[in-house]
Amino acid sequence: MKYLLIDTNIYFDFIVFRTKHNPPESLQALERMLNFYTAQLIVPEIVVKETNRHINQMVHSIGNNLKDISERLEKSYWLSFDEQGNKEFKKDIDDLNNSLKGIYNRFKEKELAYLTVAKRKINGGLFKNENSVIIPTTPQMITNVMKRKMFKTCPFHKDTESYGDALILETLFDVTNSDFFDTANDKIYFVSRNEKEFANPSNKDEFHEDIVQQLEDTGLKNTIFYSRFFYKTLKEEFNVEIADAIQFEEDYYNDMIAGYGDETDLEIDEDWYYESYRDDRER
Repeated sequence: MKYLLIDTNIYFDFIVFRTKHNPPESLQALERMLNFYTAQLIVPEIVVKETNRHINQMVHSIGNNLKDISERLEKSYWLSFDEQGNKEFKKDIDDLNNSLKGIYNRFKEKELAYLTVAKRKINGGLFKNENSVIIPTTPQMITNVMKRKMFKTCPFHKDTESYGDALILETLFDVTNSDFFDTANDKIYFVSRNEKEFANPSNKDEFHEDIVQQLEDTGLKNTIFYSRFFYKTLKEEFNVEIADAIQFEEDYYNDMIAGYGDETDLEIDEDWYYESYRDDRER
C-alpha cells in the first residue's frame, strides 16, 4: 500500500488555489483514491489541529487579497507631463477597481458558504475518510521532539521554534511501527512545501541530511520519500492508483445505473449502496 503524509501547507492549497504546483485537480485525485481504496492518508494529530485553526484565515485571505490589489491600484500613478495618458490611465484604473469591487462583493456574499464547504472538504472528505488514519500525539513523540530541540537537529537546525514540524517528523517515523504498516512492502510519501525545515539546502528535492541519517539508522531509506510538490507526486508516483480509482468510480456508477430500472428505483440510500460496493471490492 502507498500512503501519503501531507504537511499543513498542502491542505491550505486544497482550500485556496495559490500555486500552480497544487491545482484543484490534485484534491479531486486524492479524494478519488481515498474513496475507492487505492491509497491511504496518514494524518498527524498536529496537522488536524493546525489546519482547522487556520481554515477561516485561508478563506478570508481571498477577500483580503482582493482588497490589497484594489488599494495598490488606487496608489498607482502615471507620468505627470502626459495629460492625455493620465486621463486614460485613471479611467482604466477606475474600471479595473470597479471590476475588482464586483468580484469582492460576490465573494463576501458567499463567504460563509465557502467556509462551510472548505471545512466539510477537509474534515469530512479527508480527515474523517475511512482511508485516512489520524495518528495521535504520544508522550514519546513529545520527548523525541524535545531531544531534537536540544540537539539542534532538523527541523531545529536553524534555531527556529519548529515544534509542529518536529512533531510531524516524529509521526512520520512512528507510524512505521504501527500494526497496519508493512515496512517490507508499504511506502510513505511525505509532501511539504516547507523546504527550509525539511529539505537539503543544496538540493531542495531531497530530505535534510539529519532526516537522511535517521532513515538510514532505522532502515527506512526505501520506505519514506520526500517531495515538495503534491500534484507532481501524484502524477509520478500514484498514476496507477489514480487510474484504478477512476475505473472503480466508473464501475460504481455504471453498476448503479444498471441495477435500477425506473425512477422509483433510483430513490435509494446512496451511502448504503456506496458501502456495499466497497465491501464487494474488499471481498
